[in-house]
Amino acid sequence: MTLAEQINEGIKEAMKAKDADRLRALRGIKSAFMLLQTSDKASSLSEDDYIKSLQKYIHNIESIK
Repeated sequence: MTLAEQINEGIKEAMKAKDADRLRALRGIKSAFMLLQTSDKASSLSEDDYIKSLQKYIHNIESIK
């Protein structure tokens, strides 16, 4: 199961459990992944690209706090 699939499954589980905080976090991650997929190099994305995108997202969230 890819990282993107795991995020989608996590969103479904959070919705069923009505866990708003987890759902918000996972939707933010999914949004970062969708931005990556619509970028110029979307045709050749690897799991490493998704991990780098996730690290960048975490760094942005931490800089806000």
